[in-house]
Amino acid sequence: MKVFYKPSKIDVMMKYNLTSRGYDELYGEEQIEKCLEVRREIKTLKDKTVLDIGCGTGIIEGMLLEAKHIIGLDISIEMIKIAKNKYKGDYVISWINADAENLPIKSESIDISLMITVMQNIPNPLNALREIERTLKIGGEAIVTYPKAHYKPEEILEDTSKLEFLKNIGFKTTCTKDIIVKLKNGGIGKRNLYKD
Repeated sequence: MKVFYKPSKIDVMMKYNLTSRGYDELYGEEQIEKCLEVRREIKTLKDKTVLDIGCGTGIIEGMLLEAKHIIGLDISIEMIKIAKNKYKGDYVISWINADAENLPIKSESIDISLMITVMQNIPNPLNALREIERTLKIGGEAIVTYPKAHYKPEEILEDTSKLEFLKNIGFKTTCTKDIIVKLKNGGIGKRNLYKD
């Protein structure tokens, strides 16, 4: 893996708390493009519970509204406040202030997990992938994007090969600055590994 500065969780939280008010103006267009790429990878949302890890200001949530339930999770409380303000009303969206390496989510409760442009901000990316693995239902899918500036395809494949139940079922570079990786949980007998 490339050697680059990995910020601490507190650094990440502070950075996004400070930049939250201007985030959409600065990065919104680029993030919308990435979210559209990810949305095209999802076949159906009907009757699905979707977890968006690193939801930021809730850009992709507007593209997921046909899901049964959406959970937006972010380490920055200020980003979550902005996201909440975008989706007032009858939407079935829960917002959680937490980090990707310690998801306060019940094991095997998620149908689709998303993590868009977050990996470079996580001190231990493999721990975050293992948390996705733990929380996904058997047959569930995860879509994770990796910034091309930080990761080579072979590094991503090496990391995802270390997962016990999540298997890489799709890998593509996009016209955006990210590489999209699609994972599927085929974990037979997984229920015995985790306690809730």
